[in-house]
Amino acid sequence: MSKAALSFLPEEVPAPLVSSWEDSGDPWGFKDHNARYLYANASFFDLLNLPLESNIERLPDTKQSDSHFSQFLSQFTEQEQQAKKTKKKVSSIETYCFGREEKIQPYLFDKFPLLNAKKEYIGIIFHGKKMDFFTGEQYRNHESPVNFLVEKPDDFLTDQEFEVLFYLCEDASDAVIAEALSLSEEEVAQHRKTIYQKAQAESLASLNDFCKKRGYQGYVPQKLLRPSSVIIPFTEWNLNDLDSEIAQN
Repeated sequence: MSKAALSFLPEEVPAPLVSSWEDSGDPWGFKDHNARYLYANASFFDLLNLPLESNIERLPDTKQSDSHFSQFLSQFTEQEQQAKKTKKKVSSIETYCFGREEKIQPYLFDKFPLLNAKKEYIGIIFHGKKMDFFTGEQYRNHESPVNFLVEKPDDFLTDQEFEVLFYLCEDASDAVIAEALSLSEEEVAQHRKTIYQKAQAESLASLNDFCKKRGYQGYVPQKLLRPSSVIIPFTEWNLNDLDSEIAQN
């Protein structure tokens, strides 16, 4: 972290905190009250697949060289507006073509409004973390969350078999799978038969056990993912009033 980078940050952001961001494997950064970047760590640059030597200081999202976010800038602006108006954390699930590997994957982003001594909004601290899966069954069995996988775990199944397997584990019917994957029901039925044979499974429960043993639980084929931005509502927000205030600004 350069002294120049620190000089852009307000005094309300202590140097030890920024040092911890520097060492973090998660994306961290700070934007001022005009939504201009004042700081972002190396993990944030990796997330956006930006050259580490890129200079983003005092630039808004609209001036970034990366184009992955362009179609969702309005959502990002809305999230920052909510953090500013409510003076509370805003969380969202961002699914985009993230990372140096440029794979579509979901990240949980938190935006923390920073206030000065007069309780005035002076900017936003943002933090991203790759999402994990945690089901009710895992909670009951005291199991750890499953890491989200963007790379195919192995070549035991074909690409299309992995796509069908994803829906089979959700107990989807052949008709639903056929529509989702643009296949015929006959093709899906054949894939189902082949997958169960390869897994030596006789039921959905044994198929799920097979997936656990092979480490397939967290894998979602890229074909099934779509870019999106979803705000997680905070129960104390009065969203009707907030929408009105945002529209006026």
